[in-house]
Amino acid sequence: RHNDTGAMQAAIDRAIDEKKNVFIPIGNYSLSGPLVVQDATAIVIEGANAVDTLLDISEGEGSCFTLRNGTEVTLRNLSMIGHSGFDRRDQAGVMRTRGGTSVWGFYFKKCNAVGISNTERVLVENCHARKMSAECFYSGGRSRSGTSEPKQYTKAITYLRCSVEDCA
Repeated sequence: RHNDTGAMQAAIDRAIDEKKNVFIPIGNYSLSGPLVVQDATAIVIEGANAVDTLLDISEGEGSCFTLRNGTEVTLRNLSMIGHSGFDRRDQAGVMRTRGGTSVWGFYFKKCNAVGISNTERVLVENCHARKMSAECFYSGGRSRSGTSEPKQYTKAITYLRCSVEDCA
């Protein structure tokens, strides 16, 4: 099966190095794993439109986009599809274990639209996700301790005109 992860990752890495943006033309792009946006000072990754620009991770695993560190990232005009809609909710359910901890089924093959970690400012605009096994738009990272702020952490995330549907 055709896989676009390597070519798209190369375009993103080059755009970060050259301080440029990435335009994704109309198409259905198959992903095997996340597109990592690492240490971007300012980048816009934009699809032609959210109806006809589709990132498909249904045969892969992880996030369509993983945003790590960096200053400012914008994702715009994209649709993303995973592998586990509501019809698979029992497969992605919870398994009770001895010792008081439970394991969620989606841990075994997780997919989500966007995972954000310590990117200071993020704008996600006109992005739509469906059939994701985990949280579609997820953020986690360094936290504050006492009165001191971490050197870098996510300070602002804005979602405009985004949607989530049919997720386990």
